[in-house]
Amino acid sequence: MIIQLDFDGTLVNFNYPLVGNLNLGCKEVVAELFERGHTIHLNTYRANISTIDLENALEFLKNNELMHCISVVNSQKKLPPTWDIDAAIELNELFLDDDSDGIPLKWDHTGKMKMVDWRVVKSLLKQKQII
Repeated sequence: MIIQLDFDGTLVNFNYPLVGNLNLGCKEVVAELFERGHTIHLNTYRANISTIDLENALEFLKNNELMHCISVVNSQKKLPPTWDIDAAIELNELFLDDDSDGIPLKWDHTGKMKMVDWRVVKSLLKQKQII
C-alpha cells in the first residue's frame, strides 16, 4: 500500500516555518509500516513552499532515523481525502495527515494546535491488519 505521510501536524507538532517536536508514537508506526513493505511517500506542503523548508524536514527525518523509511518525496502535496481506512485499502493508498477530515487527533503540548494521535491510529491500523 502507498502511505502518503504528512510532516507538520502529523510527524511533528505544527511549528512552521520551524520544525516542531517529534509526535509521540509516530516513529514506531512509520517503522512498522515500512517493515510490512508499504511504500511511504513524504507528502508535505513544505514541498510546495520552498526548497529550504523541505530540506529542513528531510534533515529532521534523517536525524530521527526515519528517512530510510521514505521511498518518495512528493514534489507537491497531494490533498488528503476524508479518513477512511476501508476506502484506503480498496484504493491501495492511505493518507496519514492531520488535514484528513476524521483522522484521530489530539492536542499538542501547547494545547493550541491539534495533531495526529498515533496511539489511536496504530490501534486502527492493527485492527485492519495494515501493521
